[in-house]
Formats: sequence, C-alpha cells, structure tokens
Amino acid sequence: MAARLVLWDIDGTLVRAGAIAREAFGRAVASVVERAEHEIELVQMSGKTDLQIAREMLVLAAVEDAAADDHVPTVIARLEAELGAAEAMFRENGRVLPGVVELLEAFGEAPGVHQTVLTGNTASNATAKLDAFGLTRHLDLEVGAFGSDDADRNNLVPIALDRARRLRGLEFEPAQVWI
Repeated sequence: MAARLVLWDIDGTLVRAGAIAREAFGRAVASVVERAEHEIELVQMSGKTDLQIAREMLVLAAVEDAAADDHVPTVIARLEAELGAAEAMFRENGRVLPGVVELLEAFGEAPGVHQTVLTGNTASNATAKLDAFGLTRHLDLEVGAFGSDDADRNNLVPIALDRARRLRGLEFEPAQVWI
C-alpha cells in the first residue's frame, strides 16, 4: 500500500460513547452561568468542535457574545475534568463500532500507513474516549488534530499534516490523506 495518513473521527466513526459528553456539556455550562442544568439548552453536536459547542450553548443561555468567548475555557476545563473521570461510564454506556478494531489493526500492520485522529473533541476528551475503549494503542495521537487546536473543524487537516511533517518527518500529498 502506498504511503497514507488516515485521520479518524472518533464519535460515530470509531465509537459510540453514549450521552455522557452531551450531559457533561449541560452540567459544565450550567455551572458557569449559574443556572439549573435543566435550564440549559443543548445544541446539535455532530460535526462541531467542543469549543464551538461550548460557545453555542453559552449564547443560547443568553450570555453575550464577548462574555461567551470569555467563558468557553472554563466550560471546557469542567467538561474535560468530568470526561477524564468517566472511563467506566464510557465503557458501560458506549461501545466500539463493529469492525473498528480489526480495521485499525489491519491498517497498523500495513506498510506506510500512519493512523491518527481528526476530531472536534479536545485532545483530553479524545484521549478519554479512546482510552476507555482501548483504541489509543492503534493511533499516533501526538500528530492528531483536535477541537482544542482550533474551533473551526475545517482548519484541522492542515494542523495534522503539519504535525506529521514536524514530529515524524512524514509528508503527504492530498491523495494520500484519508479522512
């Protein structure tokens, strides 16, 4: 197989982690805006970065735009702390999707294939989910791109390519990158 960089998404591609992150977001925002959790409106999370989700939820909670930006780091810190301690809950309420382990192993044995993640999760949240399901060992997370790197998911591919070049000396043409 020709040289490839495989950039895996996590949620819905490698695993289903259950509603744990969604609920943790609600609790994190509620604590920052000092409201009851049931008063916090959740947003569609799919395809977004954790930073983007936190900001959207803060705005929906009627936090002014500028103040929302100021509160995002606190929301993310609380979210990361909670998800970092949720390994057993991830395993109990989530699952690795069918065929994922076999595919990660097959790509891991293929010459020239380098696997990492491109995810809207922060690096901490991504690691928590992957560790819970034993998938970290298959991936070079150091060269991955995460929602903590940029709030705009569209900016993550160049980040992963730059890290692969700087940290591993790997150069990939667009046709060699699988997302």
